[in-house]
Amino acid sequence: MRIVPELRRVVTSDKDRDVRLAAVAALARIKEPSAADALLGALKDCQSEEMLTAVLDALGEQGLPKSAQAVASYMNNSKVAVAVSAIRAVGKIVPKELVPRIIEIYRKSEAGLKDANLSDEKEERCAQLSAAALSALNEITGQQFESPKEYEKWWAENAKRFGPFGGLKIMWAGSYETAFKEAAAKEKPVMLVFYADWCGWCKKLEKEVLSSGRIAIEAQNFVCLKVNADRDTARAKKYEVAGLPSVVFTDWSGGEVRRIRGFTLAVNFLRFMEKALEKANKQKEAGKAAEKGKE
Repeated sequence: MRIVPELRRVVTSDKDRDVRLAAVAALARIKEPSAADALLGALKDCQSEEMLTAVLDALGEQGLPKSAQAVASYMNNSKVAVAVSAIRAVGKIVPKELVPRIIEIYRKSEAGLKDANLSDEKEERCAQLSAAALSALNEITGQQFESPKEYEKWWAENAKRFGPFGGLKIMWAGSYETAFKEAAAKEKPVMLVFYADWCGWCKKLEKEVLSSGRIAIEAQNFVCLKVNADRDTARAKKYEVAGLPSVVFTDWSGGEVRRIRGFTLAVNFLRFMEKALEKANKQKEAGKAAEKGKE
């Protein structure tokens, strides 16, 4: 983009502080490698703590993998505000290899807070680093544990579900039968994603929505299955799939609770998931209450 070099120049050389910060914010909204390069270049030239934290925040907002190592190098910065911004930014980029480092920062900070001989200044640093690491871990895992050990255990069990960057990935069931067997055993609702190899909007849904770490976190509440509508015409007919992509949410027994027709943005997809889960859980509780009433 032609505007990127100009924004880069403004960030590093404009005399007006507010203008520089506005340029950083503008670059953060451009999620392209050239904008990341501009911010990474600015990172080396930052003359103030305020600008440094602003650039780190912007790189986190972009969430591009190429920024991960440069941002991570500031996680132990002597200036606590800089370290906090770096930790939070890494939590948004989610490079798999750096998640253990965030857990370690959380562990050491929590241990430091228990040290009765710690100075007020160091105690404040530990408190801020602990809060930043905890916030990053909550975002990465979708969990809210109370101790570093619980995050270490969760990571040991779930690290394989993460790609190199971008956070948690959806675990897809291998077959229709396997999906509903698991759903029945765990009393979980099911998310059926109907697609076809030729479908451009299906590929867009996969790339921009289903690959989202936030969607993957919510998907832990479902058993998820991809269904090729061209190959499994019987399932497509059963669920009356008229267009692609189609996402059908069912209860654990296969009864539909909600449906998404066509492509939708991740933020809308997430709302559909939340509503589907809520309805499925209500139906589950109503079913249990009915069964209990028969006893």
